Amino acid sequence: MESIVNAALAGAGRASLADALPPATPEGALIGSLADESAEQRLLLAAGVRAIYRLAGYVPEHIETPVHPAPAETKTICPPQVADLIQHILGERVDDLLREALERMVAAGMILPPGMLPLALGSATVAQRPLMAQVAGERGAWLGGCNSAWSWVRESQAHYQDDQDALPADAETIWQEGTPADRLHILARWRATDPATARDEIAAVWRQEKADFRVEMTEALAVNLSAADEPLLEAALDDRSGNVRAVAQRLLTRIPGSAYVERAKTRADALLTMGKKKLVTTLPDVYEQAWERDGISAKARHGTGERSWWLLRIIALTPPAHWVERFGLSPTDLIAAATDEHATDVLQGWSHAAVRYDAREWTQPLVDMWTKRLAGRRNGDASPLEMCELLLPHLPHSSLEAMARNILQHGESKQDISWEMLATALHRPWSVQLTRAWLAGLRTFAGELSALKGYPPDWWECSEEHVMRLPLACLDEVLAPWDVAEAKSGNWQAVNWRQQHQAFLKAVRLRQRIRDEIPGT
Repeated sequence: MESIVNAALAGAGRASLADALPPATPEGALIGSLADESAEQRLLLAAGVRAIYRLAGYVPEHIETPVHPAPAETKTICPPQVADLIQHILGERVDDLLREALERMVAAGMILPPGMLPLALGSATVAQRPLMAQVAGERGAWLGGCNSAWSWVRESQAHYQDDQDALPADAETIWQEGTPADRLHILARWRATDPATARDEIAAVWRQEKADFRVEMTEALAVNLSAADEPLLEAALDDRSGNVRAVAQRLLTRIPGSAYVERAKTRADALLTMGKKKLVTTLPDVYEQAWERDGISAKARHGTGERSWWLLRIIALTPPAHWVERFGLSPTDLIAAATDEHATDVLQGWSHAAVRYDAREWTQPLVDMWTKRLAGRRNGDASPLEMCELLLPHLPHSSLEAMARNILQHGESKQDISWEMLATALHRPWSVQLTRAWLAGLRTFAGELSALKGYPPDWWECSEEHVMRLPLACLDEVLAPWDVAEAKSGNWQAVNWRQQHQAFLKAVRLRQRIRDEIPGT
């Protein structure tokens, strides 16, 4: 087949098939009888002939040692109706619903019946594997030992054993010789029970590991992070991998009093001073090469001057609480005091720092400030939108839902955060109160669909992706009879909305079955 592929790459008119399928072979003789066909047709037919010939002539591998039978199951096989439901969801390829169904099965201690395993394991995506492995049972792990394509089942199950803290007797051997997944599992157990040993093991193998694994090892330090990890993380700042450096920088911000944080404060203090109730900004004069290891790149992003970019990044790496302590002002007052020509860079830096240091007391004032700037932003100024998108997921759930209910009641205005941005940031599932407010408006909109002129507002869109935003307690209310106005055939926006609505209700019914038939949480 490789020769046929090479012939296709070279061009059907240039390559000969005699090398791939010699005339003396049954395949070659068959292709030779197709002399009247074009070169392209003969090439495609040759590929088909070769594939069928290989399948027909396949001789199963002979196994000298008998395969040991699968061990007995320790969990309950799910009822037939649950197996049918999972099979249906697999066929529909609805990832969110499949994840919820599998999570409920795991909570209920259920596994899939053996007959479903080839379908389930063969169709599981990388993201679905951890959950799928937990419902595959002992038979799934056994199949993983027989089929290398399913070896991930055993590796995933190892991460969900009941006794997570117990190290296997051969832990050191696994750490030195095991698969990456097994090694990370051992490292996680060490980190949870003996952080110093985990740190020493990481340091011992650091230089010989690939960049991706160094990233994973650095991430493992997040568990039981302490000042004792600072020297290893400081060394990681000199790693040649930018991803390793980024993880180390993030973890160093979580160590109070770390040298990394102190360097950030020292750099920033030279740039911001307080005048007469107004902040005075001084741009950095030159770039210092030592800044690179701390996450301040020399090259500015498009549309930003170099010195302004350095200012923004230096402020972004400085704990917001430092400014409150230094100037004795609240976040709201500090934000109001940033009014000079470089204020936008300072405010963007504070926004990034609020997320980096989880400074919740800064988030709401910053969102309020950026929201006010949405209406008056100049063409091409994406800062207010970018910063709102960055900060919104860190607002309290109650604040986000209050903003959403305001849009449902009054619609969007130039000052409002868009519904699309809010919907992305809102925690899932929505509260019962927000869901009922959205449903009430949606039902009213459906009854007036015949009068629709143009696209429906974003908040009255409904599709399969909205289904996972609903709390389980509201699914029955969603499926109560709907009064949907007929859409004229020429009004394609209304016709399209009706089709989306039908797909939405279909997905809600499927989620209702998951809730009712799988007794998990």
